[in-house]
Amino acid sequence: MPGPEEGDEAVALLRLMAPRSSPASKPVSGPGALLPEEPGLSWGDLLRKAREGGGPTQTSPQIPDPLEGLLTPIPPVPESEPPPTPGPSPRPSPAPQEQPGLHFYRYRGRTREGLEEQSYVSALTRERAVEALHLQGLTLLDLVEVEADEALGRRKIYRVGLRSLALFTHQLAILHRSGVSLTRALETLTEQPEDWAMGAVARDLYLAVCHGYLLSHAMRRHPRCFPPHYAALIEVGELSGSLDLILPRLATNLERQVALLARMRAVMVYPILVVFCSIVLNLVTFRWVLPQFQPLFEGTGVQLPWITRMLMTAVRLATHPLGTLTLVLAPPGMLLGLRQVLAVPSARAAAERLLLKTPALGTVFRDFLLVEVFTLMSSLTAAGFTLQRSLELAAQVTSSRVLATALREVSGSLGEGLLLSQSMSGREDLFTPLGVHMTAVGESTGRLQEMFATLAGYYLVEVESALDSLPALMEPVLMALVGLMTGAVVLAVFLPIYEIVSALL
Repeated sequence: MPGPEEGDEAVALLRLMAPRSSPASKPVSGPGALLPEEPGLSWGDLLRKAREGGGPTQTSPQIPDPLEGLLTPIPPVPESEPPPTPGPSPRPSPAPQEQPGLHFYRYRGRTREGLEEQSYVSALTRERAVEALHLQGLTLLDLVEVEADEALGRRKIYRVGLRSLALFTHQLAILHRSGVSLTRALETLTEQPEDWAMGAVARDLYLAVCHGYLLSHAMRRHPRCFPPHYAALIEVGELSGSLDLILPRLATNLERQVALLARMRAVMVYPILVVFCSIVLNLVTFRWVLPQFQPLFEGTGVQLPWITRMLMTAVRLATHPLGTLTLVLAPPGMLLGLRQVLAVPSARAAAERLLLKTPALGTVFRDFLLVEVFTLMSSLTAAGFTLQRSLELAAQVTSSRVLATALREVSGSLGEGLLLSQSMSGREDLFTPLGVHMTAVGESTGRLQEMFATLAGYYLVEVESALDSLPALMEPVLMALVGLMTGAVVLAVFLPIYEIVSALL
């Protein structure tokens, strides 16, 4: 036999499970009352009404409910809603050309003084543009929607260097941290006498922001100045209110790249200068010195060595007007042709793979690429981007075709469910075992962003130490190359002289 409490709970459950009466049925009061049809009531409401003593409409005298006071009140059960999906910080859409929702209008109106005024205005809708002009005291005469390039001035394609971009970012970060408004900071940066291209870009950004553009969307109007990851990070800073943190980080990364490229150029100046001087010296020798020996060699009738015959052929070609023109135009033509060949993606990728296999330069080139990619990954993941999106942005930014292909492959592997370290281990030509292992540690500890920053600093030190020792490694090679060129000329000149002297004796 169930106890009184168990019996009371059973009565309550029976009351809830009883079939609902039709709208024409009369309600019955008491513990066994049928529940009337009332759309919109949840089970929690029905349970509460059952404890309170029956249906909502009672026409007969109510009988005391024996369950009253035995059951504790239960709050109504809320309707189920899908839980919010946790995600990263807001990320920008993939590089829209114009800020969505913003329209530009050319207006013509009359001021309170009766003067006619014509200019441009930007607003989300036409009605808001009309309202804004009326608030300025204008009597509107004409309003026509136009393209953004007409309102802001047709944008020109400017290309600025990495040093100019780093300086612009550093100055913008200082002004923004000092409390200067964004429009005032951009107006200040338009005065760039030492870099007119960057000043023109800053002026276009200033006009766009004044017309209602986000800074990131205004930067996307200049894709040759601002890389995709740059505008994406700026947009994250604007949406999250952390622009004062992102701008200094961008400036630091760009200044680090500028310093590293400057060191690499400084290292390459010496070998390039040695090779250039050697080539110029040999051209002068072929054009003006060796032709003096040609009549002497040809008049003796002695069989000349093969190296001398080759040299005399080269001298005859060099003394011919067409040959002289060829010698003058050959070096710049070769450089231009090499540049055109490297502009082809497949040829550039093949050249990079060849460079990666070079014993000394390959290691420096690989470490330089890893500094670039891990620096980008650290900045992007710190801003809230997912790993897959960070890899996609890094692939768009890097100038290396081989690295871009590898990053896209790793991103695709992440979409298939693999870990980042597992995806990286398949590209041993680019990612070192140390980088793969430290990435795996970052994944297991949940500190992947810090591990990316650590790897970027490690490879930066490796590149700097390699650049310090590279001149010492290249000096013997250069000396051997110059010695071979000079020795070939000396042998070609003195071997026939030796033959002539031997014949005379």
